[in-house]
Amino acid sequence: MKLNLEDKKTPAQLLMAYEQIFPGIHPEWIDGVIGIKALPGWLHGNVTSQILRTVGGFFHRHKASNGEGGWWIATEISVQYLNTDRILQADLAGWKRDQHSQPPDGFPVTVRPDWVCEVCHTTRKKDRELVPDTLSKAGVPYYWFVDAEELFLEVWELQMDKSWKIIKILTEKNEEQIIQPFVTRTLSPKQLLQKDW
Repeated sequence: MKLNLEDKKTPAQLLMAYEQIFPGIHPEWIDGVIGIKALPGWLHGNVTSQILRTVGGFFHRHKASNGEGGWWIATEISVQYLNTDRILQADLAGWKRDQHSQPPDGFPVTVRPDWVCEVCHTTRKKDRELVPDTLSKAGVPYYWFVDAEELFLEVWELQMDKSWKIIKILTEKNEEQIIQPFVTRTLSPKQLLQKDW
């Protein structure tokens, strides 16, 4: 099948056409160039699933007893970030329900997430440089960098000057605690990072 790009006017249209031609390949738009997101292996998928089960189980769509909180949490979602020429596919992303009554929709999502999590296995350089740069320009307040091999989680918080500050580095040995941005209950780093085999 031939890819006709002449009638595609936007990066989103180009990515949708690319995905139709190459099903199962997840393209990203990075500064005017189509890039391919690394295909996840077992380790990446397992750690991502563990985080989704833990965080999603407590926070996805649920509000606290006082009516506050609750998140829309999605996996492998393409987000177009304002103030950049980038459409990236986040391993996990979340939007606070108090600010968004409905989950973000469309391709790509154009509503800025309140939290992004990347689980790196083979993508350390991208997840430590390109992704945080993109998120800071767009004003995403929290970023989790998770190393699937070494099993640690870094919690990054965006500062007023758009720089990042790593506010926590956690391993499975750390005690249950509040882990930003999820502040209405404690989370267990062991449960987030444990190998499921």
